[in-house]
Amino acid sequence: MFHHLASFLAIPFAIIAIIIWKEPRYIFDTFWWSVEDDVPSRTHLPNVPSHADTTAIILNWSRLPNVLKIVATLCQPQSENTISQIFIWNNSPHKINHTTFAETGCPSEVLRIHNSPTNLYFQARFLACEQVSTPFCFIQDDDYLVRPETVRAMRSHITEQSTSSIHLLPPFEMLSSQFRTMDVGSDLHTSFAWLGYGTLIPRKMAKDFLSLLQQLNVSDEITKMADNYFTVLRNSIPEMWFDNGVELGGGQPFTVGVEGDERNKHHIATQMLNLLISQRYSLQGKDVPFINFQYTRSPSISRAPCMGRLCIFETSIPLLPLDVPSLAPHAEEMLSLEATRMQTFGRDRIEHYINHPPSHAVDGQNETCFKSPEHAKEGDWISLDLVQLRSDPISVYMIVDKSTEAILSQSCLFEIFTDDWASIQASFACSDWDIGLRLCSLVIQHPRQYENRWGKFRARLRESVEKGWQICEIWARDMGRVGLLTSQV
Repeated sequence: MFHHLASFLAIPFAIIAIIIWKEPRYIFDTFWWSVEDDVPSRTHLPNVPSHADTTAIILNWSRLPNVLKIVATLCQPQSENTISQIFIWNNSPHKINHTTFAETGCPSEVLRIHNSPTNLYFQARFLACEQVSTPFCFIQDDDYLVRPETVRAMRSHITEQSTSSIHLLPPFEMLSSQFRTMDVGSDLHTSFAWLGYGTLIPRKMAKDFLSLLQQLNVSDEITKMADNYFTVLRNSIPEMWFDNGVELGGGQPFTVGVEGDERNKHHIATQMLNLLISQRYSLQGKDVPFINFQYTRSPSISRAPCMGRLCIFETSIPLLPLDVPSLAPHAEEMLSLEATRMQTFGRDRIEHYINHPPSHAVDGQNETCFKSPEHAKEGDWISLDLVQLRSDPISVYMIVDKSTEAILSQSCLFEIFTDDWASIQASFACSDWDIGLRLCSLVIQHPRQYENRWGKFRARLRESVEKGWQICEIWARDMGRVGLLTSQV
C-alpha cells in the first residue's frame, strides 16, 4: 500500500515499522488514566456517540494473519462506544468463517463475514459500507493497524452531514496529498488521499459514490480501482490527519514496483473530474450524487490522534510555506504539479516534514518530536482535544526542549474551549527529564462555570519569538492521580 514519496526525489527515507501484538509501554503510562477510567468526571461532546454507530470494514486478500490481528485490536473494550460491527469482505478464493476468528476473542455477533465470488478489489469497501446499518464506516487495509481510541477520536470530528471524509496518513503520504491539492478556476477544488491507512466516512457518502460511478457508466476496471477516484471526484479537500498507525506488512501487496505506481497514476481521476465540472451547468437540475459543487476552504489545522490514549493533538503552526501555489490550469496536471512542488520544497524541508510531524508529539516516545519548520509566530497555537468534556481539574504534561519551555512560560496564553476559547489562569512548572529536555506540567483549575463544558486546551503565542517549537510528547490527566512537579520555572 505504501507509495513512497522518495520516488519523486530519490530520497532514501526509512519508515520504521513497529508491530503491536502485545501492548507497548509508553512514557505516559505512569501518569495517564486508561480510556475507560474516570467515567463520572467526563460527559460526551455532541459528536461523540454514547453508543456504537460505526462499522469497521476490512478487506482480506493475502494477509489473513494481519486481519486476525486487526480484528482482535478493534474488538478491544475501547471500541464498545464506537464500533458496533466488523465487516470482513473476503476477496480471496480461500473461504473464511467465524471459526477462522475464534482466537481473536471477538464475539460472533460482532463479526460479519462475506466471501465474495470474485475479487472486487477496492470497490468492495464501498459495497460493504452501503450494506451496513450504522451511519458511519471505518475503512482500512489489511497491512495497517489502527487502535480503537483513534477511531473514536475520528468519530468525534464527523457527523452524518459532514461533507468530508477523515483520512489517516503517514507523513510522506500527507505531504504528497498536500502537494496534490489544487484549485482550477472557481469550481474545481480537490486533492487525492489514500483510504487504506484508516478512513472514516458517512455511509451515505459511500452510497452516493457508488451511485455516481453507476450513473457515469464507468468500466469494471475503474470501479474496482474505486479508492483512486473517491477523494478526487468528491471535489473537496478531505480532512487529513497525521498518523501513528502501525505497518504490518506481509502477504502479497497490491502495488508493486513501477507497474503498480503507473497503474495508480493512471487511475487518479482528475481528467474525469475536469470533464464533469466543465459540464456543471448542464448537470444542474439533474440528480448528480457525490460531487460537491458548494465548496469553502477550511482553516489550515494539523491534527494527529494520540497513540494509546483518547485525545487529539492539534496545531495552527504552518508546516508548509504559505506561498505554495494551488492554482492549476487543468485538473489533469495534479501529478505534475505535485512533482514541481516537491522539487521547489527541497530535500531538507521534505526530510524535516517527514521526520518531525505533529504525530510525533503524541506517539508515546520522547525520542521523537514535533518540530516547527520556522520560528514561532504570533498567533501560533498548540492544542490537546480530550474528546470528552471534563469536570475535574486537569494537568497537561509536555516534554519539550528549553526553547519551547521559554515560549510556554513567557509568551503564551492558556485557554480552554467551551462555546468559544476562554483564557484561564494556570500554574506552570518544569523539571529536568532527559538531556536537553524538560518535563513541564500545566495545572488547569478552571472556573466553576466551565465544569462539564470544556474538552479542549490550547497554548496560544502572544508574540513572535526567535525560537522554534519542539514538543516531544504531550498528554493530560486528572490532577488527583499524580503529584505535581515541584521544580518551578
